[in-house]
Amino acid sequence: PTSPPPYQRIHQPPPPPPLSFFCYPPFFCLIMLFSLVLIASLSLSHAVSIQKNKLNSAVHGASVHVNGESRESALSESLGKLRGVLDEVQRVVDFCGTCDKEEQVRKVISRIRSTKGCQSTGYRGTADRTGEPDTCHYFGLLPDNDAPTTPPLVQPALIGLQSTATISQVTSLVTGTSSVSLRWAQHHDANVSVTVTCPSSDCTVGQPSCSHYRVALYKSPTLCQASIAWTPADVPGTVDVSLVDGASGTTVRYPIVVGSSRRRLLVVGDIGHAPQSAAVAASMAVRHAQAPADALLVAGDLSYANLDIHRWDAWLDDTMAATSLPPLAPAPGNHEMFDLMASYRARYGSTYYSVDLLGGAVHLVVLNAEELLFTHWQDQFTFLTNDLATVPDSAFVIAMWHQPWYCSNTKHEDS
Repeated sequence: PTSPPPYQRIHQPPPPPPLSFFCYPPFFCLIMLFSLVLIASLSLSHAVSIQKNKLNSAVHGASVHVNGESRESALSESLGKLRGVLDEVQRVVDFCGTCDKEEQVRKVISRIRSTKGCQSTGYRGTADRTGEPDTCHYFGLLPDNDAPTTPPLVQPALIGLQSTATISQVTSLVTGTSSVSLRWAQHHDANVSVTVTCPSSDCTVGQPSCSHYRVALYKSPTLCQASIAWTPADVPGTVDVSLVDGASGTTVRYPIVVGSSRRRLLVVGDIGHAPQSAAVAASMAVRHAQAPADALLVAGDLSYANLDIHRWDAWLDDTMAATSLPPLAPAPGNHEMFDLMASYRARYGSTYYSVDLLGGAVHLVVLNAEELLFTHWQDQFTFLTNDLATVPDSAFVIAMWHQPWYCSNTKHEDS
C-alpha cells in the first residue's frame, strides 16, 4: 500500500513542539541543563584554584630564601661545590703519582666535614630517602662566602638526558678473583678499542660486544662490554684500562687496583640518583683511595629509575662513573621491577649469580628476592642448591639480596 494502515499512525509519537525539537523528549533538557551547571562549576573551581596557587607560590617564594639566595640557587651551588670535591678526590686517586696520597685524601675529608649544614631549607633523610622538611640542607653543603655568584651549569645527565660524550658510563663487574667485565656506553658511530696494561706478565682482553635496548619510548645508548683477565691474581698494582675512540680521538682511562695484601669489600645499597647519592659515591671513593677494595657490593635499588628509564644513564654518568670505584657486584631490588628488570638485565645480565672474591676466600651468592613473588622462583632455588654443593668448606659464603631479614626501621616492616 502507498500509505501505512491507520493503526500505525495511531502509535506514532506526536511531533515535538516547534521550539523544543533540540531537547525532545523533555529529560534531554534536564541532562543538558545539569551538564551546563557542572561545566560552569568546574570552570569556576579551576579559576579559583589557579588564583590560590598563584597566591601560595608568591607566599612560598617570599619565604624560602636562604641568605638572599633561593632554594634552587642554593641547591645548584651546592651541587657545584660537591662536584668540585668529587673532582679533587678523583685527581688524588688517579693522578697523585708519588705524592702523599693519604695526606691529600685526609684534606678532602676535612673539607667535606667542614662544610656548612643545618640551614633553613632541606629535608630530613629516611631509609628510603623520603622525608619531611627539616632544618638541615641537602647533604650539608651550602656555598661558602667565596663561592661563585653564578650557579654552575647542570650537566645534561643530571636532568635525565644521555651524556654527549662519545664514551661514558664506564664501570666494571667483578667476574672472578682476577677478572672483570668492563662496561661502557658509546655513540652509535664511535669506534672504541680497549687496551690493558697489567702489573703481572699476562693479561687478556676479550672482543667487545655491543647492543642496545628499548623500554616504551626510551632507547638506550649503545651499551658495550669486554672481558678483562690477568694472571697471577696476587701481584699488587693497577690494571690500567684505556678506552680509545678512533673516530673522535677520545680516551678514557679506567684503573683497577689489584693484588692488595689486605682484602676488603665495600657494601652499599639504595644508592639512587639524588643529591645525597653523589655524597655517598664520594665517601666510597675516599674509602677506596685509602684502602683499595676488591669489589663494591650493591645490594639492590641501584638507580631508582622506576619508569624514568633515562635515570639509568644519569645514575651511571653522574654517580657511579664520575668517581673511582672498585668493580661492582650488583643485586636487583624492588625499584628495578618497574620495567620488569629490562634495564637491569641489559646492563648487568642475570639477576642471580655467584662469583669468587678475595682470592677465592669468599664465595658471593647474589639472589633476586623479587622472583619470590612469581612462579619461576624454583629455577633460582635449583641454581642455589647446585652452586652451594660446589663451594669448598674453606671458603666463606656471603649471600646478598635486597630485602633485609631484620630491620630497626618499622616504616616498611610489613612489606
